[in-house]
Amino acid sequence: MAMRKFLINFNYLNNYKNQAVRFLTTASTLSKNSEVLNETATELVKSIVEEYENKGKMFTLPWVDQHAINSALYPFKELLNLGIQPEFLEDACLHEEKLFRSMIKNGQSIYKMLTIFVENFIMNYEDSIRMFAKWCDLLENETPQSIQSRINLFSGRGLASGIGLRRIFEKCPELLFGSEVQKMDICLEQISNFFESGDLKTIVNNTPHICLLDPTELESKYEYIYFHMGFVSEELAKSKCWMDLDLFSIIDRHSLLLKTGKYFYPDPKRPQLKKENPSPELIFDTPENKFANLVAEVEYEEWLIFRELCEQQRRLEDKQEPYEKIKPSQRKAFERRLKEKRENMEGEIE
Repeated sequence: MAMRKFLINFNYLNNYKNQAVRFLTTASTLSKNSEVLNETATELVKSIVEEYENKGKMFTLPWVDQHAINSALYPFKELLNLGIQPEFLEDACLHEEKLFRSMIKNGQSIYKMLTIFVENFIMNYEDSIRMFAKWCDLLENETPQSIQSRINLFSGRGLASGIGLRRIFEKCPELLFGSEVQKMDICLEQISNFFESGDLKTIVNNTPHICLLDPTELESKYEYIYFHMGFVSEELAKSKCWMDLDLFSIIDRHSLLLKTGKYFYPDPKRPQLKKENPSPELIFDTPENKFANLVAEVEYEEWLIFRELCEQQRRLEDKQEPYEKIKPSQRKAFERRLKEKRENMEGEIE
């Protein structure tokens, strides 16, 4: 009965809107509109509460406290006024109990967050509600301002907009809640020094969780890959896992490929070497066993033994730096050294 009643009210509200004279809204019209909205929202919430009571779950709403109940009804009235169907709202709240609790507890804040999603992610309110319902237990502890500031961090840097922005947060929801904007900003600023703007955009869109990682560790990994392996920004941007490997895993994979003759430092005068080298995706994005068998072309057990030997050597050497640090001004000299070393090795083999 409650469902039928608020559906009738909602239909009346829609008819009333359609019949209103354009640009001529009187005070009595606004009052009537508000009354219908309030009645429809009240019946909707009562219907949801009744359904939960039938399932043995109790909700106590402050019906006698006008201010408190207005606050609880606020998001429902606003959404109904936007044309959201009451049956959709009822179904969403019954499907996700936490969503209903959040809406009656922090109605104004929740509605503002829904609006932020709609305006920034180019989505309708129904999809906005679905998105919030998926993460409501975490988002309810945030404020609209904190959510907007995190979104602005990415849109303001031109990393994504609209649907692309939405996909970033869907891939890594942690970026929306619990993350510190200042730390993410520092991380983005740091890695923007490594990559061209287009490549940075590719990385953030493919692997947005990079913004939550330690920028100092990222710098160490990037410097090794750039200086010691010779990969440039555009090439590394295609890999989705280099940032998740620890530094020693990167070094060990590279070392094994050097030992097995599967990788050579790129030489502009010998472009064939670069063509024959495995790509960053193959080196960094391949699981351990497949890396051993398909990339390095050794048995998996041999790879495990090699890693153990590398670890033992590191413990014995106890170096302050895990690899030779190369300043940008020293890169050409470093490349000449590598080239001479490779040519000497090739001469010995011949």
